[in-house]
Amino acid sequence: MNAAVPLAMPVVSTLCVFCEDNNTRKCIKCQRYYCILHSSRISPQLCQDCFASVSVIIDKYTKVTEDYDASNDSIVERKTSCKRIRLDGPDYVWYSVAVQQATDIELGEVLEFHKFMVSLIESLKTTREVTKLSLLRDEKIAVLSTETTTRTKTKKSVKQQKSPKDILIASGINEDNPMFSIMLTQMEAALKK
Repeated sequence: MNAAVPLAMPVVSTLCVFCEDNNTRKCIKCQRYYCILHSSRISPQLCQDCFASVSVIIDKYTKVTEDYDASNDSIVERKTSCKRIRLDGPDYVWYSVAVQQATDIELGEVLEFHKFMVSLIESLKTTREVTKLSLLRDEKIAVLSTETTTRTKTKKSVKQQKSPKDILIASGINEDNPMFSIMLTQMEAALKK
């Protein structure tokens, strides 16, 4: 008895084609399976190869407008600037066609995903800016010192304290200046603290 041998069915592997991870999803363009590590940087619905030819182009524009101000009898210049951000490349063209062919449910899912990603990116950017400004705020600022250091031939360092009067005269403010006495009393008061 010869049993009928079933025809071999094509094996559909759901492993990542890049690293053989089994936690995958199917690329909407090339229909290959990929893991989260090998998804596109811009859209997780595509594998890393299918959405790689996209470039972000940022064009900056500046407009100068001249207006006549009758009250001052002068010309006033106003500068306005803006930037236009756009995507370009063959994969972007394909993705725009794919978006137009998506169902209403798919469009809703993609829209919600991208809204979430934009808010996440804005939050991360703000956090980085706050951290950077905090570090700048904590930096020590050099303070004007009233001490000078002189060196002798024996290379010994001796610190001498200059008087507030000497400091004012060295900076070009002499006793003939009417503010000299006020500045002198303020500096003496600051040194006593």
